[in-house]
Amino acid sequence: MIREYIEKIGTIKDTNKMERLGEMLEELICDLKDSHEEEYEKYESELYELAYGKKISKDMAIEWVSDMKPVGEYWTMEQTTNAMQTLGYNIDAIDFYVVANMMMNDYNDLLEEDEELALRMAYDWLNDVDAKDNKLYCYWKHIVKK
Repeated sequence: MIREYIEKIGTIKDTNKMERLGEMLEELICDLKDSHEEEYEKYESELYELAYGKKISKDMAIEWVSDMKPVGEYWTMEQTTNAMQTLGYNIDAIDFYVVANMMMNDYNDLLEEDEELALRMAYDWLNDVDAKDNKLYCYWKHIVKK
């Protein structure tokens, strides 16, 4: 019955009803957060992937980079995009922003602020020929502490 109601609301094309449906689903899913955290995380992840695919969104990238340790955001997205262009890299700007900052955080002592090496490492990390598709998203989903 619930699926039928949702499908019916979807065919009516009434924005107020769609908004209310969204609110109801959000309330239900958020109620899971306290009582059934694993179920909540499963639904949150599935909703995210329905909305964005297996891709890091700009907002997610900024939040992730700001939480990185020990440096946090070493480069802004504008700086990494400019660096990409200067180095002739044709890759996703959001992904490059995340991974360039990740290199400076994870290998800070090793790089000793060798910015070009960090940028080249980020490019290589993203272009790993033997990695699965959506490597950065998989890394975020399964490796990064949340």
